[in-house]
Amino acid sequence: MLITVPLFLAFDAAGSARGWFASDPQPNSFIFPPGVPRASGCVSGGDRGDRKYAYRVAGTVGRLLAAILGAPPEADQAARALGIAMQRTNILRDIDEDLARRRVYLAAETLQRLGIQDLAQGERRPLLEDQIRVTEYWYRIGITGSSQLRRGRPGVLAAALMYRQILTQIGSDGFGRTRPWRSHVSRRRKAWLALLSLRA
Repeated sequence: MLITVPLFLAFDAAGSARGWFASDPQPNSFIFPPGVPRASGCVSGGDRGDRKYAYRVAGTVGRLLAAILGAPPEADQAARALGIAMQRTNILRDIDEDLARRRVYLAAETLQRLGIQDLAQGERRPLLEDQIRVTEYWYRIGITGSSQLRRGRPGVLAAALMYRQILTQIGSDGFGRTRPWRSHVSRRRKAWLALLSLRA
């Protein structure tokens, strides 16, 4: 379970790197720093802007961790998928916090597709339900691939399950009905998920 701490630190660092990729509020295209490689071979899931951003910020972290933990080359897709899922979870959880900093991390095409004109005051349920559905797609790929890790699988699985639970909590909290809000998973629930990961 020791890998859980560096795993969370890695994804926290990835989350803090979001400032590099921020868009101005309502809605704009993402601005990527020079020299960041484009994603190659990503499986589909979500609008192109969201997918590219999540891959560049956290999918790459997933691939790095997979290599450190002894995953075979064929696990690469699952590693990047789990990174994407966890970063997308960060974005959905932190909408209000990011808005307070005048930042939006959802792609312009996503907001336009769902008819979101005012992310701060408008109805978010359709947006969150849509994005949770897409993020679950990435979790299914990433969690299934965790079985290929040669080391640290319980820790990686525990982190994935805890992050995934945030999506459930967003729904339980009313899909953004109360604002500002940041959904979180209780310590008791995290402990249960950690135990579950050891038995998997």
